[in-house]
Amino acid sequence: MAFMKGMRRTEHLLDRLAQEQDTVVSNLRLVTYYRHNAILKLLQMPNKDSVSLLEWSRTLSYLAEVNLSINSYGEVDAVLYELSKSSWP
Repeated sequence: MAFMKGMRRTEHLLDRLAQEQDTVVSNLRLVTYYRHNAILKLLQMPNKDSVSLLEWSRTLSYLAEVNLSINSYGEVDAVLYELSKSSWP
């Protein structure tokens, strides 16, 4: 994913996902199309460990609309996979 190559630590993953789709962060949760695309981008993202687990917890909690505490990068993939199954009606 192109947006991840130059990601600075101060940038938030949700902001970058919204920017990539030329939308606002709230649409990533409220609009099925944007949510689905964001989840797919995250699934395809190489080097998921370049993003902190805290940032993953925030991002995935927002997209899932539940409070998640991500403790490993394996959990990131598992949650993304589950979200991808439910992201498109």
